[in-house]
Amino acid sequence: MSTTKRSFDTAFKLKVVKAAEDHNKHYAAKLFNVNRRRVQEWCAQKEKLQSLTQSGRPSDAKRRRLQGGGRKCINEDIDNAVLHWLQERREAGVRVTGKALKQYALQQHHKNGSQSFKASCGWFYKFKKRHNISFRRSTHVAQKSRAITDDRVDSFLRFVTTQRKRENYDLKDIGNMDVTPVWIEMPGKSTLELKGKKEVRMMSTGHEKERITVVLSALADGTKLAPFVLLPGIRPLPKEDIPSGIQVYMCGSRVKSWANEGTTIE
Repeated sequence: MSTTKRSFDTAFKLKVVKAAEDHNKHYAAKLFNVNRRRVQEWCAQKEKLQSLTQSGRPSDAKRRRLQGGGRKCINEDIDNAVLHWLQERREAGVRVTGKALKQYALQQHHKNGSQSFKASCGWFYKFKKRHNISFRRSTHVAQKSRAITDDRVDSFLRFVTTQRKRENYDLKDIGNMDVTPVWIEMPGKSTLELKGKKEVRMMSTGHEKERITVVLSALADGTKLAPFVLLPGIRPLPKEDIPSGIQVYMCGSRVKSWANEGTTIE
């Protein structure tokens, strides 16, 4: 008899069970070239195996392991506590990342004396599978195609090269400046959530639309300029309140921190 490890689907196991009932377990094991101990296990699981084939789902007949099979989790109490923590935060609308969940699980295991627990990617994958959890997005963000952006980049590069040759600009006189918003609160786009949930909400403090503007610039010779931070407001900030390595400019408006012609000249 072969000693190579093999796996068998539900339909095959039921064939072995039928042969064992028609004759005996020893005959079925020899006929199908399986271990007699496996035949005994499958005979004891006959009702569960039959329920899978009667479910009407073709995938169940091809299953190679009953529900609950495989290696058990290290500590079911801690596993359930981590699940309860996730559900509480999601009910409150708080975003839960994979890193945050693994850190919480690590803390709980270490707190209970399980210092060998690593909260690995493998554990995280099995945790999601055990509890029917997946990453869900709160919104969909469309992106422009790569072909459109590549054509625009090439066109702009040809324009800059032509202007430099015509005007004889030095590299230190050519700069690339980009304006990017920095949101006061960034709740994120995805969170861990139970599968099948129709509503995936995120809790926030109500400041997710408030932002400041940061201008990042670099020269063609490789020089990086200090970040230029635009803040809403009229009165300038005291110099001692401004961190070193950046420049701060008040936009003259109490609610807006947009870049415009005046801020560009500044």
